[in-house]
Amino acid sequence: MSLATALSALAAGFFIVGLLFIVLAVQGRWRRVRTIARSLLVSYVTIAVLLLIAEGVLRYSYADSGWSFTLAHQNWQARYWHPNSSGFRDREWSPEDWEDKTTLVILGDSFASGWGVNDPADRFGNVLAALLGDAYAVINHAKPGQSTPQQLTTLESTPPEEPDIVLLQYFLNDIELASASVSRFWDAEFPDPRTLPWIIQESHLVNFIYWRLYPLTTTINTTFEGSYWDWQYETYDNATIWEIHRQQIEALIDYVESIDAELYVVIFPNMEDPVGSIPYVDRVKFVFEDRGYGPDHIMTLYDEVAAWDPAEVVASPRDAHPSAAFHRYVGELLYQRFFANEG
Repeated sequence: MSLATALSALAAGFFIVGLLFIVLAVQGRWRRVRTIARSLLVSYVTIAVLLLIAEGVLRYSYADSGWSFTLAHQNWQARYWHPNSSGFRDREWSPEDWEDKTTLVILGDSFASGWGVNDPADRFGNVLAALLGDAYAVINHAKPGQSTPQQLTTLESTPPEEPDIVLLQYFLNDIELASASVSRFWDAEFPDPRTLPWIIQESHLVNFIYWRLYPLTTTINTTFEGSYWDWQYETYDNATIWEIHRQQIEALIDYVESIDAELYVVIFPNMEDPVGSIPYVDRVKFVFEDRGYGPDHIMTLYDEVAAWDPAEVVASPRDAHPSAAFHRYVGELLYQRFFANEG
């Protein structure tokens, strides 16, 4: 029996038991049975009320940025993810807003977008903007899932197309588009939420229980024998894919230099194994160094992530994006290393 079927049967059984207690509690033929049923019905109602309270809390108060197919994640998206008309998690911008200001455009993916960070003001980009002050217009053009070529397209096509400064946030999955170009993918098999039993789709409590138990009770099939990070590291070690990706990075650098913008780079490691990802972070860093960018323009974060408590550096046990606290730390670090001594 599958987990979904078991939970559905359990929910149905609980409802049927309640009806049975009610019938036995009001029948008049068996007095002793009626007495026992009424006593059990009190306990049943108590449990039912507690379950309803739990349902209410999970439905109206609980939100989690983890797995995107859970109801808790839908809550998080509805409460905290409010993109502008261009699809970026940022305020609306017009040319008048950055007129006579130093324009700084942030490129990146879900890290720079602030996935897992409830308040956008806590993101490293917003923290940096606050420290830079009103002389700067810090514009966030990051989108979840974007890889390097898509970030370049965003920079080329979204005003301001020629900012004064480009801050590129890089994460160790930005190679995936290069990998896809040679038909190499990583994927995991999860049940389609739309095909799950009604009770799991509609009840926040049952949905919560289901997705917490699922990885503990089910073998998750993947397209690669090994973990997601084993696949990522093997992808970076693939000479053909790495050469494609290196050229993608070079193309972005070429465009930034063609518009005479200053380029700064912040590279995030594997947040759950920063030390293990050092060779791959450095491989990316060397591309920028070979183009003449030094420590005053590149910031790697494996030492910083390794120094933090693992529970505090990520958004949650189910979301390995940076926590709000680490975002704030990175924003302050960016300012101190790259901008504090300007002027």
